[in-house]
Amino acid sequence: MSTQAPSRREPTETEKLIGRYVRSLLGTDTSVHRYADDREAHDLFIATGSDWPIEGVTSYGTIGLSNYPVPVGCDRVNLELLGACATATKNFDNVIASCAIERMKNGSPITYGSTIRDVVAQYAISQTMEHVFFASPFLWEGFAPRCFAGTEVHWLMAIPISESELAYLEGHGSNSLEARFEAAQIDVFDISRPPVV
Repeated sequence: MSTQAPSRREPTETEKLIGRYVRSLLGTDTSVHRYADDREAHDLFIATGSDWPIEGVTSYGTIGLSNYPVPVGCDRVNLELLGACATATKNFDNVIASCAIERMKNGSPITYGSTIRDVVAQYAISQTMEHVFFASPFLWEGFAPRCFAGTEVHWLMAIPISESELAYLEGHGSNSLEARFEAAQIDVFDISRPPVV
């Protein structure tokens, strides 16, 4: 579990560059806070943009996960995460932070089409969604791969999914699940949306 924590360190120069860029794409009303695990052994920052990309929705972007490159084939990729949820939903920032800290702390793979299990369920913020699925960040413009002080950063979007959607993903793959999402025109901002399968 991760929670917003008092700031005990300054961001690195690269984190500052990433933070400025993320904030520039998350609207005009933004802030940045530090998050850490229970022992304060692993931490990162999250930029928050209110009423973005639409009114009543808050967007979140990690700053610092890219310090922990993810093996993808023969390469290592520097990733940051994005997410968005209805502003009325509390603790979605902690869901995003927990996904990142799970990678930092336990080496959990975060790549396109991968999942972090039970991360939504642990915060008890949804009646239907339990896990997180990682997809391309289609909600926002400007999050193509970009270099910051020699580090190329890629972004993935964290999408809450249900137990039945996880089972479908494991049986049919990420492209099929995303096709189901598109066909159903899911409201990705609704943490208690109906499952598509």
